[in-house]
Amino acid sequence: MNRIFGAAIALVFVAACSQGNQTVDTTQGASQLTGSVVGVVTSLRTGAPLPGVTVSVPSPNGGIISVTTDSNGAYALRGLVPGASYTVRFAAAGYVPRFADAPQIPNSAGDYPSNGVVQVDQAMAQANATLKGHVYGRDLLPASGVELVADLRPQGFDLVATARTDAQGAYTLTGLPGAPTGLPVAVVAQPWDANGDGVADYGAQSYAGSTYPQVSSLLDVDLRLAAEDLLLIASNVETGTIAANTAIQLTFNQVLDQGLTSVTLDDTTADPTAQKPVAIVATFDATGTILTVAPAPTGTLLAANHAYSLKVDAVAAVNGAPLTVSRSVTAIVPTSVPPAVAGLVVVTPEAADYDTASFTLTWNWDPSANATGYQVWVRDTSRNPDYLLVQEVGSSPAPSATVTLPATFDYYSDSKQTPFAFGVGVDFAVVAVNAAGALSPTSVTPVHLTDTVAPVVQTAFQSGNSDNSAGTSPKTITLSVTFGEYMDNLVVPTITLPASVTAGPFVWNADGMSGKFSITIPASTNGNGSYTVSGAKDSSGNAMKSYAGTLGPVQLVSNGTFESGVLTPWTTSTTGNAVAPSVSTAAAATGSYSAMLGGGASYTYGDSKITSPTIALPSGYSSIVASVSYRHTSGYSGDHTSCAVQNLTTGGSTTIFSTYSSTTGFTTATANVTAYAGQNVQIVCNTYQYGYYSTTSYAYVDDISIVATP
Repeated sequence: MNRIFGAAIALVFVAACSQGNQTVDTTQGASQLTGSVVGVVTSLRTGAPLPGVTVSVPSPNGGIISVTTDSNGAYALRGLVPGASYTVRFAAAGYVPRFADAPQIPNSAGDYPSNGVVQVDQAMAQANATLKGHVYGRDLLPASGVELVADLRPQGFDLVATARTDAQGAYTLTGLPGAPTGLPVAVVAQPWDANGDGVADYGAQSYAGSTYPQVSSLLDVDLRLAAEDLLLIASNVETGTIAANTAIQLTFNQVLDQGLTSVTLDDTTADPTAQKPVAIVATFDATGTILTVAPAPTGTLLAANHAYSLKVDAVAAVNGAPLTVSRSVTAIVPTSVPPAVAGLVVVTPEAADYDTASFTLTWNWDPSANATGYQVWVRDTSRNPDYLLVQEVGSSPAPSATVTLPATFDYYSDSKQTPFAFGVGVDFAVVAVNAAGALSPTSVTPVHLTDTVAPVVQTAFQSGNSDNSAGTSPKTITLSVTFGEYMDNLVVPTITLPASVTAGPFVWNADGMSGKFSITIPASTNGNGSYTVSGAKDSSGNAMKSYAGTLGPVQLVSNGTFESGVLTPWTTSTTGNAVAPSVSTAAAATGSYSAMLGGGASYTYGDSKITSPTIALPSGYSSIVASVSYRHTSGYSGDHTSCAVQNLTTGGSTTIFSTYSSTTGFTTATANVTAYAGQNVQIVCNTYQYGYYSTTSYAYVDDISIVATP
């Protein structure tokens, strides 16, 4: 029982005993032996020490002895009774409380004079895992009002989570602990009265799930095993076909009365209405719930390509509940498993980026393969070297599947799934299935994907005025650059600057996705002008797309002139029967394109809206001004067009313009939004039509801009 091992534990104990926030029981005499429980508390997800965890045990006089872990996660509970055993409780904000039983404290002096010491280490899990799904009853219909309980106390967590299903049978259990490799969680569906007569139609039943940090895991619950009525749970003839060399198998939710259960099998090939009984052998498994039906004598095959009618009059052994099962099935003779599928391609996306997790695959249909379905398997070159089955789909002339990589396909155990970071590759394999089985996914040629998307600069913010014309000495400003993904921090980007302006080496930030240049501007020099950042590579070795920017006033809006011929990255939305916004060449303030909002046939009503991506307004600029050029045509006095800057951080907004009047040319409106510096905003432009008359209204918006001036 002695778990104290020399100096290593002594160091932990001495460090922990330096804490000054312990509440102790002082009823023991100074000459008495005392006991201590010491240990280290860590994160279950990362293994890092956890400071600030409250560790407590009951004191002999009915109170509580508690301490808080130090910066190393260490603690020491002193003043305990030698010879006693304690249950230690660990609690911290954001984590699920835990219990642990400490070994009996020695009743004699050990490594420390007059003190018996035992060690209890603990790993804490954040309360950020979720289990959700649907609960189904008879005929797989949604079960509403079912209470589900996840009692984690047997696993040492001080938590009992409960949820109740809604009208669609859906439930969610939140605030659960999770482990990187999956934490087993037992969810118990409580007895359920399906018809409201006061008598439970389904008994309590336990279902096994697993939880992961910051992940919602799916656990659907089938109550049929817990039903008081006799139900058929599954069979191998639901597709209407079965291999001629395979016995028919039916699984029930209750033990069958073998003496009262009767089975008939008729060959209906020539005449579906004719009774052509087939001699059969009906057997039950050891549980009495699985019934197997095969032609007699044992070893006889079903006739190839013959149709059969199966009828089972089943009776439950416990309560005598009856159930009649009727199935029609045709015996087929697959000579072998289907061949490898041909034409497997990933349709979308066209290329995988570091965080791509959803894919649509298609492949060729081979009618001669007699496939009853397909399996989609996935593996990677990092954490998942073995294939995982992620989806099963039926056979069709246009087979396809859209799959989302499981949470285990993640380079980091963080809240952002990055399956392709740092050169990781993913294999997709599809195999056809029939009654004879399927090929192993390792035997077919997979589609192999890696990150081939060039990284881009998401933002480049200037801090400090680059115009040093009035300066009598050089000045230094910074240019902070943020990329859209994890970068290779051994490769630094370079920058080309206006004449006479120089930059020091790029310095990466700890997040591996951003960094900054320190730029020196000589005295009496206006450093405003164009610059270009290039040369960086993402974590998979893809070279960045060159980024062109300007020192001085900074344009923060992407594609505000729509000269790319598309609205992207702006998004569109409509209400009513309004026409969706589009790029137009019919009118433009500058260039060839603008965005057209509204329009349409008579009596068109509702909103036609475009919304910019989220724009982070930088701090440290003397002014930030939004502007829009617009041309509005109004067919009714109540129709109007407006553009506004919406503050996503505080919820406020600033109108750039709002008009009900028609204009013959483009008008430019501006709004000062310097007060929003350091906050996230979006620009929203909208044309609204009442649709009361046969007239129509529309607007062109162009040169949408937010300029930050140092």
